[in-house]
Amino acid sequence: MKRHFVLVEFSKDHHQALILAQICKINSPEYKGMPTTVAGKAKLVLEKWESELKPHFNLEEKLLVPLAENKSIRLKELCKRIILEHKQIENLIGKISKNMELETTLNEFGLLLDNHVRLEEREWFEEIQNALSSEEINNLAVQVKKEKESSTQTCKK
Repeated sequence: MKRHFVLVEFSKDHHQALILAQICKINSPEYKGMPTTVAGKAKLVLEKWESELKPHFNLEEKLLVPLAENKSIRLKELCKRIILEHKQIENLIGKISKNMELETTLNEFGLLLDNHVRLEEREWFEEIQNALSSEEINNLAVQVKKEKESSTQTCKK
């Protein structure tokens, strides 16, 4: 199924998250322009957490979860899992920021983030698209635009 334009905005973020996930895995190939040391990878993860992942998770939890969670039993289950995985990823970020077992934690982070993004892309977004009406999708598009504009203005201040 073709991805609805409003969900494409989320999918664009996912592409970057998959690259980040890949470089964090143990024995990952080198990516041009990406850090190769454990310390460099940890630094990048923490930067991307603040600038990209955390805002992305917040937007999903603020807009997508409330809209989708009561549409079906399957969507309710997926929304619970999405929120749980967000918390697990955030917990790993805490360990990374404290330099706790960095190589192992980065690997765990990479594996979880990779699986999480693929779950959202392959299952969650498909279910959302099938469950929402055209009106709900259009309202979501307006909300996403407002949130992105608001966050852009906040960043400029």
